[in-house]
Amino acid sequence: MQSNKVSEPPTLDDLREAVAELTGLEPHSIPDDANLIQLGVDSLGMMRLVNRWRRARIRVSYRELAAEPTLAAWRRYLNAPGRTAIGERSDRHSGAEDRPR
Repeated sequence: MQSNKVSEPPTLDDLREAVAELTGLEPHSIPDDANLIQLGVDSLGMMRLVNRWRRARIRVSYRELAAEPTLAAWRRYLNAPGRTAIGERSDRHSGAEDRPR
């Protein structure tokens, strides 16, 4: 049975570890402001992260991650004031518009 517990947004270290898993780089070698696409995070990898975080009930948009693909930007986005977890708003959408094309 899946828990309804909402996870906290990933920390900067969590983000760095996730990107390291996708790229094969050492986590400590990934600067906060590095372009993650240039480091090897492709659209499929980004969708894997989105799906992982959505399963953890974290509201996240592929479009937002792709718009500014740096650890620092992702951290700001995931911790923005007023963000709610998936399931906390009645007007939530399916996320279909967030899928890569």
